Amino acid sequence: GGGSKAGRRRPFGGMSGMPKLENGCLPLLEVREHARSELMEALASLPQAPGGVALVLDPSLSGPLGLVAEVREFREHGVEKIYHLLEEPLTTECTTIAYFVRPHVEVTQRMAKQVRQLVLPMSGDACSTLSITVFYTPRRSLVCEKVLEEEGVYESVTVREYGLHLIPLDDDVLTLETPCFRELYLDGEPSVLHSVATSIVKLESMLGTIPSIRGKGRCAQQVMQMVVQMRHALASQPLEPARPSSDRSEISQLLLLDRDVDLVTPLCTELTYEGLMHQQFGIAHGYVDLEPEILGQSASRMVKRELNSNDPLYARIRDMHIGDLGSFLNHLARGVHQGYEERHSAVTVSQIKAFMKKLNKLQHTHKSLAMHVNLTERIQNVTTSSEFHQRIEREQMAMSTAGCSTEAEAYIEELIWEDAPLSSVLRLVCLHSLTSGGLKPKTLASLQTELLHQYGYERMAQTLSALHRLGLLRRQEGRNAWVSLKKALQLVVDDMAEVELGEEPAELAYTFSGYAPLSVRLVEWMVQPMWSSRREMLSVLPGPLFAMDEPLPLGEVGTMGVATKGPGLVSSGMDETPVSVPPPPDGKPPVVLVFFIGGCTYGEIAALRWLKRNGTPRREYIIASTHLFNGDALMESLVNPFENKLHDIDS
Repeated sequence: GGGSKAGRRRPFGGMSGMPKLENGCLPLLEVREHARSELMEALASLPQAPGGVALVLDPSLSGPLGLVAEVREFREHGVEKIYHLLEEPLTTECTTIAYFVRPHVEVTQRMAKQVRQLVLPMSGDACSTLSITVFYTPRRSLVCEKVLEEEGVYESVTVREYGLHLIPLDDDVLTLETPCFRELYLDGEPSVLHSVATSIVKLESMLGTIPSIRGKGRCAQQVMQMVVQMRHALASQPLEPARPSSDRSEISQLLLLDRDVDLVTPLCTELTYEGLMHQQFGIAHGYVDLEPEILGQSASRMVKRELNSNDPLYARIRDMHIGDLGSFLNHLARGVHQGYEERHSAVTVSQIKAFMKKLNKLQHTHKSLAMHVNLTERIQNVTTSSEFHQRIEREQMAMSTAGCSTEAEAYIEELIWEDAPLSSVLRLVCLHSLTSGGLKPKTLASLQTELLHQYGYERMAQTLSALHRLGLLRRQEGRNAWVSLKKALQLVVDDMAEVELGEEPAELAYTFSGYAPLSVRLVEWMVQPMWSSRREMLSVLPGPLFAMDEPLPLGEVGTMGVATKGPGLVSSGMDETPVSVPPPPDGKPPVVLVFFIGGCTYGEIAALRWLKRNGTPRREYIIASTHLFNGDALMESLVNPFENKLHDIDS
């Protein structure tokens, strides 16, 4: 990430496409503004030198920082030059240098090496004019500070932190932009959970304390415990809260979900426009890099385009199934053509004036439409192929028949022999393992042998071990939990109704062509008043189920089915009283914040938006996640741990 000559100087590109954040049910503009002002305060605190400030960014942070402030604002705060932190030495005239880095050991080592190269050649006087500040984001770490000591540069730098937490990507999506699936669920490295909890408490300081928290999963429960501790700590401080505590909370409920509660959904191939765009072009921090010809330009290099609801057309089509998109765009194109034709009938001055008013909007739509038609064409080159159809068919069979047939095994073997991308093959193998309650010993042994042979022992041995440890791949024993889950939560819909042009789909399962994402079904069920009625059935999923329907409990955090002390906790009694979220006084539906710990897919976002429009009881859903990803990214994080740790996907 960021190693090209072009990327060395202006890592942000032209970031004027930040989401406007004007139409959401929460004031997310305020959330972004808070992050921006804290960033500007950090820059203002640096010593002002005649040559200005050199800003050196961990490549994985340039995208997130670009969603908080524009290059212009950095310039206004004395930043003269912006660099990516690379292996080579930093050459700069600036005597004030600020590093913004993630608290990772490898990144710290790279930075320490650069600092040594800056400080060593300097004599006493020159050295005293040099000021180097390191901002760890979102917080400093003792391990990293120890590395700075070991590398002999701790005395040469000032260590601070910049608490960048949830960043709005759009009116209803927030992210920590911290890929962490592997760290949390395989390496048992829980430091990101502190960021999750801090980000929630930070939101509460702006929007009021959330009265109801429910969740499923081990990490989710740890986050809830941390939130409770942080609330206690804040309550005992004499400081004025950012908002009066009597203010009613703008968020009525928080749902915390561990990613490993539902690993089936990310393994499925995404079928919405946005999901497929991510699969094919890679969306990073709300932007996509496109070839200029897609945009009808003649530039010589890739062009960055934002993908958010600043473009009203994109907001309309991003969650559409790729199969419905072509005809819808065609329909819109005819409308634009008719709009232009109206110029012939505009004769009087007032008619011409009215047409000119419409013309600006028409031209905007036309430009956006041209781009989306080109992108859809590229995506459909893949999705209309027989290979793609066969793949989707196999995934759907795995989910509906809940077994790995001999045909499925033969199909997977064929993919392996054809040397198909490893992440894609592993997704399908693991999907079959999850929905079959494990693979038959003979099938498992034969597929593992094929994988080791085709993709190389060194690469595969560690990967297979990781998949086993995560439970993504295992031998069949005991009963198959998928069968009962599928039935109880209505995860598979066999006869999907056709969707009329531009109409609302009738089923939540629309997003994945007949599969309703398990995670979203859980959300749908967790917002119900009598919500613990199905807790027995959910015990087949990993991690505890818990609830706290009152802020600042005095007792311990409770787990469903375990007697607890303290108010507001669901205890072991079966006679649960229905706990419903009181609707806000203005008659609008309550706002539910759904927080995915360990990654969320675009398909799930699309399904939650469907639920917002069609679910009962009516709720506004805001989606928060540690990061956005898909099944391929999940698999790649397990295949190449060393590579992935160093180079977060970024531009």
